[in-house]
Amino acid sequence: MKKKYLFYSLIIFLVAMLSSCSSTKKATYHHNRHTNNNNNTSQIDATKYLKDHNSKMTNYCISWVGVPHKMGGTDKSGVDCSGFVKNVYQDVFGITLPRTSGDMEKAVNIVDNQDDLQEGDLVFFNGGSGNKVNHVGIFINEDKFIHASTSKGVIVSSLKEKYWQNSYRSGGHQKQKKKH
Repeated sequence: MKKKYLFYSLIIFLVAMLSSCSSTKKATYHHNRHTNNNNNTSQIDATKYLKDHNSKMTNYCISWVGVPHKMGGTDKSGVDCSGFVKNVYQDVFGITLPRTSGDMEKAVNIVDNQDDLQEGDLVFFNGGSGNKVNHVGIFINEDKFIHASTSKGVIVSSLKEKYWQNSYRSGGHQKQKKKH
């Protein structure tokens, strides 16, 4: 009976893993457009968006687009939000950041107004209960930021999307950031 239970458990696990993993999807950037007061969602290729922006930071980030999310991950086999941000800051700006999003928030000069955010600034979110930071991304320009999404891996998103508007906590300039 125990062998039969283990066998079926293994089959269910493998089916779930295989059906949820796909490397053929193109990483996308989701942007809500307001047309005639209706929210129409269009998808823009994140790699193309980053190439069009053409800065040292965005050019570096291109190679990360589509890397899957992995809790505690720190490399291109799988990365979480703070692991991604930590890598970008180390490799682009030569700055070693703390490992967690909460500690990263403590290491920035908070910007009071989202309109004052600059490329490379960190943006922090609280998408759960309580008041703790549980997600971090890197501001690109206008309303766009790049981050490691738990469901889609490394993507570009818009701060104007309802979810990010509702969970936005703060943004800030890294105290030691070098010009790029």
